[in-house]
Amino acid sequence: MSPANQAFHSVVAVDDHPIVLESIQALLAGAPHLQLVATAADGAQGLQLIRSARPKLAIVDINLPSLDGLELVRRVRAQRQDIGLVVTSAQTTGNEARLAFLAGANAYVPKSEATSVLTAALLLAARGYLSFPLSAMGASEGAGLATLTQREMRVNQLLAEGHRNTEIARRLGISPKTVSTFKHRISKKVGLPA
Repeated sequence: MSPANQAFHSVVAVDDHPIVLESIQALLAGAPHLQLVATAADGAQGLQLIRSARPKLAIVDINLPSLDGLELVRRVRAQRQDIGLVVTSAQTTGNEARLAFLAGANAYVPKSEATSVLTAALLLAARGYLSFPLSAMGASEGAGLATLTQREMRVNQLLAEGHRNTEIARRLGISPKTVSTFKHRISKKVGLPA
């Protein structure tokens, strides 16, 4: 294995429950390639920590005081494409995974899952892959989301925020026609009408 493959991925964890943060700390202490560098108990503090520590990965609870977890993810993603964002939640209504995806997360892990699922999601996110549970999103939609590239995910996020093709093109340094092509690909992959 090359030295680059043996590097640790820095992680910031944001959750308002001390027991969850302590569990994440214990989990990552024994996980090769993952190193917890900071924790925060609310969204505003988490956003500040992510900006200052510049971790490779962040674990973000969906329901946080002072700044919602999904809004935290949106703000981080708007500034950084190189970070893996893994959203967690104790809620199981089935809509959380979709909301996390639309906010710009790389992965969603329900807190009812085994710790190995969180570890796997972190390692996938570190490589730029998406990881969302099919059961939470519907098989066809979930399968389509898993095939989106980072660029398609970013275009989709900007569309979900209400930006027009011309604004997306300007922000991403591409043509409006390319944005239209991305919209068509995204719709096709997730099974929505074009």
